[in-house]
Amino acid sequence: MPVPLPVLDRRTWPELVAEARSLLPRYAREWSDHNYHDAGITLLELYAWLSEMLLFRADRVPPSELRAFLRWLDLEPLPAQVATTTLALQLPPGGPAVPLAGGLQVADAISGAAFEADDPLLVSPAWIELSPAEGTARGQIWSSAGGAFADLGQDNCVHPMLPFGASPQIGDALWLGFDVAPGNPGDVLSFHVWTTSWQTDDALRARLIANEQDVAPCPAPLPSWDTLAECVAAACGESEPPPPPPAKETWFLHYSVRTVWEGWDGTDWQPLTVVADETGALTLSGGVRLATVALQPDPPAAPVAGYRWIRCRFAQGAYECPPRLAGIAINAADAQHAVRVKGPELLGVSRGHADEVYTLEGRISALGPTSTPQPEAAGTLRLRLVAGGPPDDSWVEVPNWDRSGPFDKHVVVDPATNAVRFGDGRVGRVPPADWAVEALEYRVGGGPSGNVPAGRLTRVLAGGAAGLVVRQPFDALGGAAAESLDRAHGRALELLAAPSRGVTLDDWEALALETPGVPVARAAVLPGFHPDFPCCDALGVVTVVVVPACGRPPRPGPDFLAAVARYLRRRRPLTTELHVVGPGYVKVTVSATLHVATAQPGLAAAAQAALDAFFDPLTGGPVGSGWPFGRGVLESDLLALLAQLPGVLYVTDVAIASDDCPARCDNLVLCPTDLVDSGTHAITVAVG
Repeated sequence: MPVPLPVLDRRTWPELVAEARSLLPRYAREWSDHNYHDAGITLLELYAWLSEMLLFRADRVPPSELRAFLRWLDLEPLPAQVATTTLALQLPPGGPAVPLAGGLQVADAISGAAFEADDPLLVSPAWIELSPAEGTARGQIWSSAGGAFADLGQDNCVHPMLPFGASPQIGDALWLGFDVAPGNPGDVLSFHVWTTSWQTDDALRARLIANEQDVAPCPAPLPSWDTLAECVAAACGESEPPPPPPAKETWFLHYSVRTVWEGWDGTDWQPLTVVADETGALTLSGGVRLATVALQPDPPAAPVAGYRWIRCRFAQGAYECPPRLAGIAINAADAQHAVRVKGPELLGVSRGHADEVYTLEGRISALGPTSTPQPEAAGTLRLRLVAGGPPDDSWVEVPNWDRSGPFDKHVVVDPATNAVRFGDGRVGRVPPADWAVEALEYRVGGGPSGNVPAGRLTRVLAGGAAGLVVRQPFDALGGAAAESLDRAHGRALELLAAPSRGVTLDDWEALALETPGVPVARAAVLPGFHPDFPCCDALGVVTVVVVPACGRPPRPGPDFLAAVARYLRRRRPLTTELHVVGPGYVKVTVSATLHVATAQPGLAAAAQAALDAFFDPLTGGPVGSGWPFGRGVLESDLLALLAQLPGVLYVTDVAIASDDCPARCDNLVLCPTDLVDSGTHAITVAVG
């Protein structure tokens, strides 16, 4: 929804006329004829009509001003967004590795949507089957958890896979086996890992990067001077200390876990040089690039003989939620729905007039001259003007004329028609006469048509190799139409409403839940509560209790709590003391007698399951959103819950016990940071 704008003046023409006529006795007492036939009344009505038009125009804000308001919030209406996907490239078996230069172009034979992979890639002869059929032998995927192996190959790109098992422990590993040598020592192998949340991982990656950029870099250490002369020269401003080293990116690191990639060289497991690993210890979809060693087959305790193995070993830290993978591919290349069109493409010859318009061809040559023109991807046009002398390639594409002056060499491209528009001398410079206008390069694509389903991008247009087969394991995502101004207003409104500082309790809770890369499922905020002094009022102290999304019961580790605390501390008021803690769990055991008319097989098990679900920290409680923090266990709740079970006439002998209290019949009181942990309940079924 757009940002609501105030109405400056709501008066209409009848109201303006009535107001003006009411003022006549004050300012013109001799004017006595106020009827419609009077010429003065006619002029008064005319001026009221003109005033109404002015008031109407005063409430209208032109789009350029609205965009200027949005820029105050560092927002611009988004152009058409480009869809992206990851391709897996397969070579015929038995050949060597093939290097591909950047620029591999592939297309969907049904819709004609074309994608391009920009980065160079070494295509290995090794292969891991995607959606493998029964009996497939190329490539192996195994997990080693707790000393036991599990075959994951048949689940690749089909069912979720647990690379380190359901309860990862240090030493567990993901094993990838190849029937041929993936490459020579030093060759860089390109893998891609998809998690089960691959549809939303791009948004999470953007939040992780933005959070890292939001952290101010640490100041450079003070320089050390070798001589007194150097110190004096620096104090007098005659020399400057060396610049600090560039900050190292860490957004792709897991908040706790560290993994090691290793390869078997025939003697030992050798650490592989990690060129890039964007997976956050296999919790985030992304690429992995490894410099391989001379891999040899059959390491000790290998799950399958005759294969060369690479493994990802869990080496440090702790997972609150075990990683769940949707697929793994080798020879992975990121591709986008924005194909490069190389020129020079002659658009025309300038006449030196204002508002000159030229049109881009917008056709992909590999699809043939009869292909449908594709829209230009915003911001990709490189333009050049030529007139015999040195060419002028300083013209820049801009989204609109809002910030263009009369001497700026700007052009605006309409993606709907591929029209390239020059300025008129007031906004944007007029191109000189008799200069040829050439498009050196631009990209075509973007929009929702690029959201191609999995398995469709198989036709190689350019940049491939002999026998190369292209696979698209998962859907292309991210393509969207250009954002309207009203949608940009709505985005600005959401930005203004989103909490950025911990002021209210809702702010603290929302900020804790949105900690990027940390699976926080629930959060509770306790103002004036200090976890070390629970019986005292602590002014200026805020304690945030967080619960992870996994575990029985879910317990946050120290690295989990530290990651949430780091995120919240940068958003706390200066005078607020912040503490981030995990919940305390009170194991609750319920005993009760269920009276039934006839025997009910399985009723005691059903009562145990109902109590387990009711006490669940994440999905239990009276409203199903998790057991409320600090809420006591009430006998009345248990009576109502057990009485609803099928066949139960009534319930008696209800007693509640915990670790610190013996069985009793009254209610159980919890501390503010406590949750309940369902134990083994004593349910008796009485018949008759």
